[in-house]
Amino acid sequence: MANGGRKALQDPKSLVAVAIKTSREQRNAENAAGQTGNAGSGYVDAERKVTIDQLKNMSVEEMRKILPHAD
Repeated sequence: MANGGRKALQDPKSLVAVAIKTSREQRNAENAAGQTGNAGSGYVDAERKVTIDQLKNMSVEEMRKILPHAD
């Protein structure tokens, strides 16, 4: 019980609280990186992770923009 339960979540230095905080920060950073837009000239879209659910909801044109293809 030392690594679980409500007391472990309330202590900001506990292993569980640190792991959850780190996981949330990572997820938020990935989401923020995926939301950067093409603001204008010279912008090169960095490699971005796309989930299966996001791909299912994309149009063909959106997929063509993000998937690699031969010219």
